[in-house]
Amino acid sequence: MSEEIPQPETSQKEGKRSNDWIWGLVLIVLGGIFLAQNLVGFELNNWWALFIFIPAFGAFGRAFERYRSEGRFSSHVRGPLLGGIVLAGIALVFLFNLQFENLWPILLILGGLGLLINGLLPD
Repeated sequence: MSEEIPQPETSQKEGKRSNDWIWGLVLIVLGGIFLAQNLVGFELNNWWALFIFIPAFGAFGRAFERYRSEGRFSSHVRGPLLGGIVLAGIALVFLFNLQFENLWPILLILGGLGLLINGLLPD
């Protein structure tokens, strides 16, 4: 008979609290951008692109939590991290009216880097 190692129980409140910093960061960034618009005249024509950062921050938070729980840079960390980078890059393209037709090869490079790193580093 094999012995099972008891796992510490995590309450829902602790799990929720660990993700609160993501939403706090999102609100701070949004507030800072809108404050800069009001005070300095900084203008964002595509302000709606800021909302693409929400899932990007979520992916970064997921990668950070998995890194903290595993203690290493595994494939469970690299996946959400790469997804967050891609989403943040797309948001920046829309936010600053960059020409996507000139920058789309960056997505290919990021995908290739992700595959290369996953192939070279242990799981």
